Amino acid sequence: TSRIMQGKIELRKESVELAALIDQAVKAARALGDGNQREFVVTLPEQPIWLKADPVRMVQVIQNLLHNAVKYSDAGGRIELIAGSQDGRAVINVRDTGIGIEAELLPSIFELFTQSSRSLDRAQGGLGIGLTLVQRLVEMHEGSVFAQSEGPGRGSTIVIRLPIEQTPPCAAPPPERNHVTPGRRIFVVDDNVGAARTLSLLLAQRGNHLVETAYDGPSALARIREFQPEIVLLDIGLPGMDGWQVAKSIRAMHEFRDVFRVRGRHARGD
Repeated sequence: TSRIMQGKIELRKESVELAALIDQAVKAARALGDGNQREFVVTLPEQPIWLKADPVRMVQVIQNLLHNAVKYSDAGGRIELIAGSQDGRAVINVRDTGIGIEAELLPSIFELFTQSSRSLDRAQGGLGIGLTLVQRLVEMHEGSVFAQSEGPGRGSTIVIRLPIEQTPPCAAPPPERNHVTPGRRIFVVDDNVGAARTLSLLLAQRGNHLVETAYDGPSALARIREFQPEIVLLDIGLPGMDGWQVAKSIRAMHEFRDVFRVRGRHARGD
């Protein structure tokens, strides 16, 4: 994230279809529990819309907006993603029925750690890095982003506009099933929620892997038998029950004696 904020990231652009990006972001958000107890509605364009974009970064943008919409809306609320085109630009609207945004805050909503008195209990004092990151990545794609809200308690909408690729690529034939490499079952355990989410998203996208995520040791141990991972990416510096204790507990379960373990930061030894 810091490299993006400092402008040190080089985009790996390719021809990508907007609906495919949205589908990946929505699946990742739902897989990580972001849609629980909320009505989740997605409306995709009737015709394909092609972008020249870095697919990993654009999925990150859309997922950040979905996560933000969930964080600032209560259970039973509605989150709506609408995609289409207008005036030669691709348009993505992410709407929620959550706490809304004060009028005086709208002009600065994308500034780092913007303060909002109504969001203290949800963001530990501010709106954090999510929307700032979204703005930086969208602008790197020669797009724009802005926020709309009718005020506190009346929800909000984030609108992204991106240039459409004028010469869409020819449709490529679907890959042969025999050549598809099956993915692994990977369990990511890290108390850094942002890092865990990003890593899980990249693994799911790039390797056809099935990924489960936990943010502390007890949660990981409670879910590991149901998920049955082949690989565990384990942060050693977990709070409370650290990674070493989690690893020992996993090894004590006979069905996971041969599971491949990758240790995270603060790891020592072999």
